[in-house]
Amino acid sequence: LLIYAFSKGIYVFDKLSGSIRPFNEKTGLQNGLKSTAGIAVNLNKVSADYIYLFTDQIVRYDIRTGQYNPVIYHPTANAHSSLLKIYSNNELTYLFGPYGLFELNHQQNKIKPILTLKSNGTPITAAARDSRGIFWIGNRDGLMYYNPREKKLHRVPTEQFNEISALVID
Repeated sequence: LLIYAFSKGIYVFDKLSGSIRPFNEKTGLQNGLKSTAGIAVNLNKVSADYIYLFTDQIVRYDIRTGQYNPVIYHPTANAHSSLLKIYSNNELTYLFGPYGLFELNHQQNKIKPILTLKSNGTPITAAARDSRGIFWIGNRDGLMYYNPREKKLHRVPTEQFNEISALVID
């Protein structure tokens, strides 16, 4: 079991023995992933072989070899938090940050932006992806959806609520 303790780092908890040790203490990356900018580390295991670690840097950890590979990602100036997972399969992971949606290609080990919002706007607080590939986005101004085929963001008008803090596709 991998555990992230904010500002302390990543640890491995052995469920059988109850012991806890720093994650991959041999490489020194443990200390590098203690976010110095106050940004949490998010973890995503995408296969039996790989774990992605998202913070102010993004790396792929190969479980078999113990090697780390930086992900090709050029964050915008307003990317001041780690990316959060929306959806993942064997080939792709979709992520969101405060001002955008992103696609992580596991084979290429590369992230590309799908949607970028203005940095002076309201940040994204929640995101989900439905079975048709439509991204549902919530923020303090309400609900929106983004259709990647149209490359268009649509606002969903409602007077029932404004601020969205979580989204789950049913």
